[in-house]
Amino acid sequence: MSNLSGLRNSQLLQNPLAFAIAGAAIGIAAWSGHVAPLPLSLGLMALLRPAATLLNRLFLTTSYFAGAMWPILPGSSIFYGNDFEPLHTVRNWIAVSILLALPWALLTGSSLKRLAWSVPLCLIVESVPPFAVIGLANPLVSAGALFPHAGWFGLILTLLLATFVAIRPLPAVAAVAALSIIAPFIPQPNPVPGWQGIDTNYGGAGVDAPEAIKIYSVAENIQQTALDSKAQVIVFPESVVYRWTPTTDLFWRRTLDNLKAQGKTIVVGAMTDLPGDRYYLNVAVVRGDTHGLIAQRIPVPIAMWKPFTHDGSGTLLNIFGRTTASIHGQRAAIVICYEQLLVWPMIRSFMDRPTVLIGMANDFWARDTNFDRIQAATLQSWSRLFNTPVVSAVNR
Repeated sequence: MSNLSGLRNSQLLQNPLAFAIAGAAIGIAAWSGHVAPLPLSLGLMALLRPAATLLNRLFLTTSYFAGAMWPILPGSSIFYGNDFEPLHTVRNWIAVSILLALPWALLTGSSLKRLAWSVPLCLIVESVPPFAVIGLANPLVSAGALFPHAGWFGLILTLLLATFVAIRPLPAVAAVAALSIIAPFIPQPNPVPGWQGIDTNYGGAGVDAPEAIKIYSVAENIQQTALDSKAQVIVFPESVVYRWTPTTDLFWRRTLDNLKAQGKTIVVGAMTDLPGDRYYLNVAVVRGDTHGLIAQRIPVPIAMWKPFTHDGSGTLLNIFGRTTASIHGQRAAIVICYEQLLVWPMIRSFMDRPTVLIGMANDFWARDTNFDRIQAATLQSWSRLFNTPVVSAVNR
């Protein structure tokens, strides 16, 4: 009887469905929208060795990424509106999950020596181009939850810890638990005096050619809020201004002159057209006492950046683009929406040694999900890792 029970347990452990359930559970729990659970993503490493076959590892890791990215499914129906195609959305969700799972399924295995080099390699591969463009739910994001204020050394330690979890799960999981308990007691980065992030509830005001009255109303509200604010730097969310053009500068001229006279600067999300075609840039416009523009480096693939179309529409991928702007004596790294979920834009930004991290997002489409909380958790994790204060602004 005991032999039969052992056989059944062994068969259960080698059932791809069991690994799929485990992977999805880890993905959903780790990316629940809080900093503290982020280290649970390292639990994926502990199952790589038991998932001895290629099929098991593919089920395990695909389900992990699919579980982490579940907000895409309900959010897409709002984002695309009348153009929403459920099968198209599900297909993309599954395709991205499989693409991210492939390095883990193909490179890792049950050998300890193989795991020792393949685990850090997979983490690095999904953090740098070309995988960086879709590198969601990367366990390296948990570095700030485990090693606050450790900077680049903390990132390296997380790579080593992930490998340790794969090779020696029990002591490694105990170490992760201990670090997760200790880390919250380390102080948060001190906020920058005189900086303010403004959350808004404009809905989809800055996208899909909204009505002129709505554009005007939102612009008036932004300007009045900036003028009334006591802060020196006021940050507004991504794309709350529909288009920023020379005409927009003229329309805003009196407000911008008043802000400059008061020594104030606004950072506001907008889109700006490129001359001669239908391409546009998703940008952070800096106006007032300081003048500048930072473009989003990695837009959302398919939805914004359309690599497989040639109709001159969508926005451009600029993966090595400018990362920081000088604003009121601070070196500000600006990450726009989707970029906040990826490792590459963050490590590129911190290579330029910013003194403040600005996160801008337009999450009106994800209002029925925890997507905005996931973005906030990733920002906080990077902020804690590099001991850099964060200023965020989200439109819902």
